[in-house]
Amino acid sequence: MELAGEEEAKSFVEFVENTKTEERKSASFDFTKQLDKEKRTQLHKLIKSFSKELNSETKQEANGESMMSVVRVTFTKGKGADNRRDRNFWPPGRPNFAQFVLFKENKDAHDVLSVISRFLKCKPKVFGTAGTKDKRGITTQLVTAFHVTAESLAALNSKLFSIRVGNFSYVDKALNLGDLQGNRFTLVIRGVEAEDEEINTALLSLKEKGFINYFGEQRFGVGVHRTHDIGRCLLKGEYDVAFRFIAFSKANAANSETQAAAAYYNETGDAEGTIKLLPRNAGMERQLFTVLQKLGPRSFLNAINTLPRNLRQMYLHGYQSYVWNRVVNERIAIYGSKPVVGDIVIIGPDEKEVELPTEDSGDVLEEETNTVEMVTFRTLFSVVLLTEN
Repeated sequence: MELAGEEEAKSFVEFVENTKTEERKSASFDFTKQLDKEKRTQLHKLIKSFSKELNSETKQEANGESMMSVVRVTFTKGKGADNRRDRNFWPPGRPNFAQFVLFKENKDAHDVLSVISRFLKCKPKVFGTAGTKDKRGITTQLVTAFHVTAESLAALNSKLFSIRVGNFSYVDKALNLGDLQGNRFTLVIRGVEAEDEEINTALLSLKEKGFINYFGEQRFGVGVHRTHDIGRCLLKGEYDVAFRFIAFSKANAANSETQAAAAYYNETGDAEGTIKLLPRNAGMERQLFTVLQKLGPRSFLNAINTLPRNLRQMYLHGYQSYVWNRVVNERIAIYGSKPVVGDIVIIGPDEKEVELPTEDSGDVLEEETNTVEMVTFRTLFSVVLLTEN
């Protein structure tokens, strides 16, 4: 703000940042540098561009025996202005995203972010994650939030149950699905009823032979309608079916209110009545039916598009994972667990050769295979492609 001078500009930023919500009705700041009308107009425009939650006007104030023009800044008093202040005002030079660690215990990640967004009075889409963590367990992950301050996030810790946020910083880029190098798990196996010898044999087999790399239950969810079923419907353009699957994935005996809402909607198609039957904590489901209520009973795709992008992607990834598991089943059934022509194999740094199947072993081979071609190299492992002579 060169128009106002460095000192007044600095004081103005401190005024906007530090004025508490309860003080805003009576708070004001005056630019006292004397400017001509043209430059005062430029200053008014600059203040408006600085934040939509600010008003400015030129006032005449006594200065000894003469009068002086000041540009007075106040906060707007419109509906919801207090709740939007932090997002609409963003200090120049600060990166656009707050990054923090989200801790949760036995909670669904999407439900947690919906709860946080309700407390902050913002939309869930302002949050970005690199992946979805298990519901059952104690998990931590990085999250980014667009134009949400660290202070407003930290204040939630006294209000949330089994949820904590911390390790705040500001970054230039949002997190998106796939922006992670991997996950670290600590697993506890309880209630094992077996002899020590049987347990040791199983663990030795796991160590030496590994395991089939299936996608597990978390990828498909535990609801009445699984993520891959929803993803298949989306790919086929069956948006009405996908809508019902998403809205009523929790409609089981343990969720009698949702079950009753599902039965009512399937019978009547009444979105408004369904909203009244859904439980209060069914935020995502209520959001979907609100779109039908506003835009019409067939606005299924519009409703689905209001869901966070990473959630919509999760449904498609669920179907991809389902296809992978089916293909792996066929691969193991036909060829077993040993490598065959066309496989990409990861070998340890000390291994020089890959054990290849032979006709005597009963494995299927089109021709004798005894060479490997290096296709890439990693720090810990060599990745090789088995090829024919």
